[in-house]
Amino acid sequence: MKIGLKIKYTKNIPIVLPYLKELSDKLDYFEFGLRETENYKDYKKLIKGNGLFATLHSPLYEENVNLIVPQKNKINLRNLKFCQEAASYFKVKYVVLHPGDRETSEASLKNLYYLLDKVKDKRFILENTPIKIKTRPYKRLGVSLKEFLEFKEKGINMCFDFGHAKVEAKIEKKEYYAYIKEFIEKAKPQYFHLSGNDGIYDYH
Repeated sequence: MKIGLKIKYTKNIPIVLPYLKELSDKLDYFEFGLRETENYKDYKKLIKGNGLFATLHSPLYEENVNLIVPQKNKINLRNLKFCQEAASYFKVKYVVLHPGDRETSEASLKNLYYLLDKVKDKRFILENTPIKIKTRPYKRLGVSLKEFLEFKEKGINMCFDFGHAKVEAKIEKKEYYAYIKEFIEKAKPQYFHLSGNDGIYDYH
């Protein structure tokens, strides 16, 4: 098993740099958050010369990305190509995507499949999310085990987020450990996000 640390924004680099020497013998990689408004090449300062590698997390809702909403496909495709460019730059194995929020009545997994078929890139993997979070007014797709088994059938790999799962288990009134055990055993994710929360809000 390899252990990494997620850095959401390039503006966080100065916070991490002073601890890099101490961290580098405990970490195998960093997961870098991508934003079109930032220069992702700045992240190289964190992995250069210390034997660490990178994975990536795609832009999120603050960048107006929503992969299940067809009305946003111009932005969606531009951002997926931006992710591919960054993935090739860092030579990454995984780029994590959130499926999306049901912002419109046309939102569907069919649109997600359309986009992924358009870019045809196995580096893209889908992350489980809670059906609803306090900071967003919409319900989400890409939540249930059934959906992730469908993704698996279509050859799309998974990132399992324990914090998201804890929130969703509480929403569904399910026992947390039984919930994650079934999800992991059946969906067989290749990649994980590990963080704690109170089961109500995902603090990361």
